Amino acid sequence: VYKRQRPPRTLLTGFADEIIGAYNTVQFALDVGYQNEDFGMALNTQSVLPEISAGDVSNDAKWYSIMGSTTLRSVFETAFGLPGSFVSLDLDDQLSIFKEKAEQTFGSDEVAQFAEATKLDDLIKTFLLRSEIADNLQSVSASNTALMLLTRRV
Repeated sequence: VYKRQRPPRTLLTGFADEIIGAYNTVQFALDVGYQNEDFGMALNTQSVLPEISAGDVSNDAKWYSIMGSTTLRSVFETAFGLPGSFVSLDLDDQLSIFKEKAEQTFGSDEVAQFAEATKLDDLIKTFLLRSEIADNLQSVSASNTALMLLTRRV
């Protein structure tokens, strides 16, 4: 039986433009990340999460993919307001918490919801907002410490 083989992708019209476009997208996210790590993480999430969300695997498998990605894990942990000690929990407990927080925050524990642009935008906005709040709290705390040290010397 003779099978008709498809031509290599390199011969398809638009292949080079597709590769250049993908490279430019990744490079832009990296450049933004060098200037502001949170924005870089947000851009990475915008490009990676929809693919995971649309995947043909179970919801738990999608969550494990998120938990296995340093960037996506950080985005979700920040958006959900989880403490740094969260990673020391059992993996199954982490999964349960991720799903519970997703349900509370976005109305569903399904990763597939992030294939929708509005849900993805909500996640990224929540992440950036919580990240900014945390940065401001650290800045205020550092300023207060410096102020306390200066006032003790006077």
